Amino acid sequence: MRQISLAGIMRRLASRHDRAGFSLIELLIVVMLLGILAAIVIPQIGGASNEAKETALSFDLSTCRKQIVHYMMQHARTGPHLDEDGEPDPDNFILRMTSKTDTDGTLNPDGVCGPYLKRWPKNPFCGDLVDQKVIFGPDRVGPRDGTSGWYFSTSTCILMANSATGGESTDPQSPEQLSGD
Repeated sequence: MRQISLAGIMRRLASRHDRAGFSLIELLIVVMLLGILAAIVIPQIGGASNEAKETALSFDLSTCRKQIVHYMMQHARTGPHLDEDGEPDPDNFILRMTSKTDTDGTLNPDGVCGPYLKRWPKNPFCGDLVDQKVIFGPDRVGPRDGTSGWYFSTSTCILMANSATGGESTDPQSPEQLSGD
């Protein structure tokens, strides 16, 4: 039988330590440092993402509001939410903004007015199922419930974001204020 001595165990441990590699303690310290760095950096990236969404939403709202004013100027101050007979027609609101129309609001591929937008924008704070949907109502301020990407006030002809979060900085403006931009 082989005798085990303390000196022999120490020699074996010392020879293992001479090998290339890291100890468990060294690896744990590196993992902890990486965790601390991640905890610092990830929230900053998330904040930048929300700022980018706010900027995109603000730009899209500004563009849409100006194009709604343009539509109203070409259609005798009638909003795109009304059909050629002056009746509410929310189903064709987006089509009136992205297609050609006659001056009475009739959708016509050979019409003399429009299109005002190449495509209807998505609200970046809403999910894919509702991000382009527009709901309508007489209230000056939308419900902010996230059931649609957009809210169009039929009493003021102002488009607003309808996201439950985000877009608070996009206060409604009247068409008269927009035409002065």
